[in-house]
Amino acid sequence: MDPADGICLVDGSGKSVLVGLLARYSKQWSAQDLARIIALVESAPRRRPVQTPPTPYRIARRLSPDTITAIVAAYQAGSTTPELCQRYGLSKGSLLKLLSDNGVTMRRQPLTNDQITQAVQLYTDGNSLRTIARQLGSSFSTIREALIAHGVTMRPARK
Repeated sequence: MDPADGICLVDGSGKSVLVGLLARYSKQWSAQDLARIIALVESAPRRRPVQTPPTPYRIARRLSPDTITAIVAAYQAGSTTPELCQRYGLSKGSLLKLLSDNGVTMRRQPLTNDQITQAVQLYTDGNSLRTIARQLGSSFSTIREALIAHGVTMRPARK
């Protein structure tokens, strides 16, 4: 132990630990000590702030072209958006934007006004909901809900 420093080494369980004694912390700083510390700080070389690389927010910058191609192919092969979001660590909005930017037609999209008008006409002409759904590339339930929402009276189901 160096009494001037108030520091000693303590051996314990194979490790040396630097221990400052209470006396060191109970002393008041003198003006000379403070001047010496200020001089040390001012003479120390200035550190440049560490710059972290910018986070690439755009999906196309974060993902390689091969990964984007794989995502598009998986969606077109029938993978659901929640599956792809989990597999590639993307939000649903990011995934949908990525697919849209790559010209992918989304599944289960609502019917357009023209399609609804066409569905109403086909249904009043006597076509079944299944026939209309196949013709418009939609589901039976989507066609049924759209017709009901537009005030069309449903015929009884045939067996």
